[in-house]
Amino acid sequence: MINRLLLFCILIFTPLTAVAEKPFQLLFTDPVISHKVEADTEALFYWRELADSRPSLILLSSSPLLQPVPDPAKQKARKLIENASLDKIRERAVDPVSDPLLFPGSSLTMALDLDWFSEVLWIVPIKPETSFPTLAQFIQSVENSPLEELLDLENLTLEKQCISSKIKNIPIRICSLADPIEVTQPAIFHAELSYFQGLHINPIKTPIFQTLLEQAASIRDQKWPIKMATLSSGNVQGSISLDVRFLTDSLMQLIDNPQSLNEETEQLGSGIDSALYTESMFLSAGAHDIFLSLKKNYPDNPHLNYLLYKSYSRTKNGGMALKSLSEAVASDPVYALEYFILHDRAREKGQPTAALAMLNHAETAFPDNPFIKW
Repeated sequence: MINRLLLFCILIFTPLTAVAEKPFQLLFTDPVISHKVEADTEALFYWRELADSRPSLILLSSSPLLQPVPDPAKQKARKLIENASLDKIRERAVDPVSDPLLFPGSSLTMALDLDWFSEVLWIVPIKPETSFPTLAQFIQSVENSPLEELLDLENLTLEKQCISSKIKNIPIRICSLADPIEVTQPAIFHAELSYFQGLHINPIKTPIFQTLLEQAASIRDQKWPIKMATLSSGNVQGSISLDVRFLTDSLMQLIDNPQSLNEETEQLGSGIDSALYTESMFLSAGAHDIFLSLKKNYPDNPHLNYLLYKSYSRTKNGGMALKSLSEAVASDPVYALEYFILHDRAREKGQPTAALAMLNHAETAFPDNPFIKW
């Protein structure tokens, strides 16, 4: 009788929010805690918050983030990612520095070394009209890569569009989104822009923002249990084009407001798709007009100003091109990477004054980069 009375009191006096609280959310159905990072190694700071619970990792990327970490550096790297502040991790494992402790592309190497995850689900980009690899094709594709040594290649299995193996006794599945993929353990979701860049063919066949919406809808239908999302741009490392940088913000907005997946709205991304499609049909003037129209509603959007810079450049309007690029950099300094390209072009044309000006712009945006030299 006493036990029943105690249980009754607990139920009566416990706030409803605590009773209803879920241990996870459904991505693109419920809002999910999300963090935008510049490189995957920066995400380690957020992953460690959940390390004690050993969640699953769902990784959307063209790369497995398993670059090797030399043994002499590994112990210091462990100490860094287990204890350091976010700024310190950025300083030693993200930003271009002369003495990095970790290189971007090695986050999963360190996380598995620290036993942070119970399993890994790596979703790879498969272009339209491209088949998922057979086991033989997959084994050939990982030759001379870190995966060749890490995976148990003799015990690979293939079921539908999923290859299963183990890394350091941690189950790993390498899959496409074509089929339902079961995830029972609450997970961290990590997306790299390399995934969406890997799906892109051209603005006509695969409009980039529409591709993101389609992938988000496919992920929503999987109903994966998610505790946190991290989204990496990766542009600073040079392998990801600035052309797709805006997708990180677009993806974050969809995660924060999943209802927007079902709404017919005049979104910036849809307008960009329309402009790039028009440009691909050799209608540059029409594309430029779309960009200018979008700018009225999004005057400070860095990606739109970057696209206007490219559009003005194609019409040889150098003054307006540089003005638009400057506006993009003012909102997001990473777009200053374009100044390095302009610097190289000026040097090739024998224009040292212009080359130096571009390098000065880059140095202003990246004052701590030790590799900016004349």
